Amino acid sequence: MQARGLVEDWCVRRIVPVDASFIAELESIVAEQEALLDDPLGFIDRDNAFHRLLVRQSGNPVLAEFYESLRERQIRMGIRAVASEENRARTVLQEHTAIVRALAAGDASDALAAHLASTLTVLRLPARAGRA
Repeated sequence: MQARGLVEDWCVRRIVPVDASFIAELESIVAEQEALLDDPLGFIDRDNAFHRLLVRQSGNPVLAEFYESLRERQIRMGIRAVASEENRARTVLQEHTAIVRALAAGDASDALAAHLASTLTVLRLPARAGRA
């Protein structure tokens, strides 16, 4: 999570200003996630696509490649987070929407930090019986 936070924070600081097509692409991914609330694997796949797009938009191919090396770990953590907290997927949707709005307004660092901190908090919770 620390490596992910460092990469994503650096990237969102460099993708300002953002264009309308980039915002629309992020909104589309959030809409796809909403349709996948009952499908943890599909939901996390779209979660990964959302964050990958943030990283790629920064235009740094070295960081994008490093970020991809974290993919397997991110998927495992994402599935655990969604399975560990009953309404986590809905919370992620709200946090992603906040990131998109903050990007459109010019600074998503705080929204991204809040989202990653929220995920880390959930990951530190004991797994619910029969879910994770």
